[in-house]
Amino acid sequence: MATFPRTEAEIATLAQEMVTGLTANAVLYPSLPIIPTTLQTLLTAYTDNKDDRAADRGHAGRSAKRTGTGIQGNSNKQSRRRPAIQHRDGSNVI
Repeated sequence: MATFPRTEAEIATLAQEMVTGLTANAVLYPSLPIIPTTLQTLLTAYTDNKDDRAADRGHAGRSAKRTGTGIQGNSNKQSRRRPAIQHRDGSNVI
C-alpha cells in the first residue's frame, strides 16, 4: 500500500523525485499535465521563499536577544527593575 508524504520536507522531496523521474523518462510520459522544468521552477521558488522566511526569523531572534526586546528580554528587565510605589504625598512605600 502506498504511503503519502505527511510533512513539508517529505512533499518537497517527492516533488524533486517527480521532476527527476519525469525528466529521465520523457519518452514514457509524452503528454504531461505539467512540464518538469515548470515544476522545478515552482519547487525552487518554494524552497527559496522558505529559506528567506527562515533567515528572517533567525535575524529577528538574534536582534531580540541583542537589544533585549521581545518577550524574554522584557520579562528579564521587569524582574530586575521594580517601580517604586508611592503614597499620595510622594513618599515611597518600598
